[in-house]
Amino acid sequence: MDAMTHISCPGCGAEVELQPGLPAVTCPYCENRIPLVAPREEAPLTVEFMIPVGADRAALTSLAHTLMIAPDDVPDDILDGSKIEEATFCYVPCFMGQGKFDCHWSATFGFDRKEPYTDYVSKIEGGGRSRMVPVTRYRTVTDWRPASGSGSARFLRLICAADPAALGPGVPEMLQDTVPFQPVAYNQALMGGYPCMDFAHGPDQGGFALENMVQNEDAKVFAHKRAQGDRQRDWTVDAMVTFDGPVKAGYMPLGRFVFSYGGNNYNIWAEGTKLGGYLHDRLPVDTGKSSIKSKGYMPLWVTLAAVVLVIVGSFAGVLTDYSGGPVAVTSIGAIIIATLFGGLRSRAITAHSKALREASLAAKRLELTDASGPLPDAERRRLMDESQPPEKSFFAKTENDRLLLPILAGACVLAILFAYFIGRASHAAYY
Repeated sequence: MDAMTHISCPGCGAEVELQPGLPAVTCPYCENRIPLVAPREEAPLTVEFMIPVGADRAALTSLAHTLMIAPDDVPDDILDGSKIEEATFCYVPCFMGQGKFDCHWSATFGFDRKEPYTDYVSKIEGGGRSRMVPVTRYRTVTDWRPASGSGSARFLRLICAADPAALGPGVPEMLQDTVPFQPVAYNQALMGGYPCMDFAHGPDQGGFALENMVQNEDAKVFAHKRAQGDRQRDWTVDAMVTFDGPVKAGYMPLGRFVFSYGGNNYNIWAEGTKLGGYLHDRLPVDTGKSSIKSKGYMPLWVTLAAVVLVIVGSFAGVLTDYSGGPVAVTSIGAIIIATLFGGLRSRAITAHSKALREASLAAKRLELTDASGPLPDAERRRLMDESQPPEKSFFAKTENDRLLLPILAGACVLAILFAYFIGRASHAAYY
């Protein structure tokens, strides 16, 4: 490949054709924008703004506990059986840029309409004869029309400037999308003693990354809002980004909560102002819950097996004088009862498990509030009531499985056999 007419994309490695006279080209495969100007020495970095931490350790811990108990498949003792390894905040470097973009877009819009057509169906007439008669039916047809447009809009964006390897997967994007934009002038006294991560690159690269973000996200959202019709395709969006001035360096807050459970550590990240955005590792899973719920369907499997055996036996001649009516009705009823039992039991186990985790959460919140100061009596009583272990409903009492499941399965099988012998007796009496 001629190095004078092509360049290797740093994003995906594909060869991209150069466009003479342009300061940058866009990779057609990954849409990465590649600057063609020679890199220059970065300007000195000066931190100009910050977004202060707006939450505290107790609020971060409370959010983490709420997230920990949310999935139905986590262990019921995930709060009581875990240990807090870290619950703190830090400042993540970022760049801020504002300005406007001029966008030009083109697409093909599809407009659906109903189109009548004639179909022919067979019609039985007197004497058993049939003939083909026309019937009007309708089908959906899409009319595709090309369209284009242009416009401009202003933007104000933040982009993370930390080394992605120092953060969890998706954390930079979570911060950029959820942190409230409430900057103040940088002041070391407002940092609260929280550590600051290092800048991974300077303002020139930060500005280029912001430009890519505006082109690949803001401009596309701007264009897609002007979509018409019932469906769209063949989108192309080009945008020219103009900054009001140099990008500014600053810090945005990040909360990190780390807990250990079962010998493994798990991370929970949250934007550090109002904890409105968060992200966490895959939480531990209690695989035993699925097997316990599946066990409740044992009467259903036994009932189905009994039905199959009766049907096979009747056709094989092993079970004679078979009358299908009573057996069919009884089998359907037994299958419905066994299915309902398994479903109600599964839902009851899930509900009790959730109630246990919520009681643990109330107990943890009581501990946190006690540590931070005295609580009003009404609030304390509410948390104490919520922290009481819940009682099990009838279907959630798995300790009765050893007795209840065989009884239900046996009852379903006996009902089917009883219906078989009733049908057999009726059949014999009739003939």
